[in-house]
Amino acid sequence: GKSTLCAGLCWRGWRLLTDELCLIRRNDIRIVPIPRPVGLKDASIDIIRSFAAEAWISREWPDTTKGTLAHMRPPTDAVARADEHAVPAWVVFVKYLAGSPARLEPVPRSRAFLRLAGNSVNYSLLGIDGFETVARVVDATSSHDFTYGDLNDAVDALNALSQQSEIARA
Repeated sequence: GKSTLCAGLCWRGWRLLTDELCLIRRNDIRIVPIPRPVGLKDASIDIIRSFAAEAWISREWPDTTKGTLAHMRPPTDAVARADEHAVPAWVVFVKYLAGSPARLEPVPRSRAFLRLAGNSVNYSLLGIDGFETVARVVDATSSHDFTYGDLNDAVDALNALSQQSEIARA
């Protein structure tokens, strides 16, 4: 569900930073974009084809260990803006669940910290720098568990979160 959501969002006005991993600069916690092809599998391929007719999707590779795979080319704008770092506003832990309504639930900071640290490739290698970077990200953002079963509903829910955040900052 994560890559499908990223692919869908980037065709509805959101900027594609990455769908696979997130590089965070330690000095200012800005996200370094990695707008590369988005890996889609199985039903996600047709979902994105119908969701964004303008998306270029590679030929399909059936019968892999992960099912049928294809790659979506990142939007031209995302590639053109690859040198623009982004300030994180939220940490969203995404889960696709067929038939589920789009649902955002707050994640306590302590749990968000543990989940981010546990999913970080180099957290332990960075030592105190890793700890402090994750802590600063958690302090600067709100964290949410996000479950969805329909891509249109998911995009609407995240658009609403974005609008609420903009109102709160004003």
